[in-house]
Amino acid sequence: MLAVWREYGFDAILAKAHYDSEKDRRPSYQRLVRQRKIKPGVAADDGVGLHYAGGKLERAVTALPKARAYRLPK
Repeated sequence: MLAVWREYGFDAILAKAHYDSEKDRRPSYQRLVRQRKIKPGVAADDGVGLHYAGGKLERAVTALPKARAYRLPK
């Protein structure tokens, strides 16, 4: 899967959008959801891919042992 992601440049896109890369990102996202300023959603740590089919999250896959996906609010 990672080879396919690299072939299409998806790895570079993911590198810019991970949930745990910045220390303030997680608490900021959780606060904004709590305050109802943004809608609840799914967040993913570095190394996690989210597979959607028909607009529905089917599965989360990870290349890193401790990486997770989160559905918010918790």
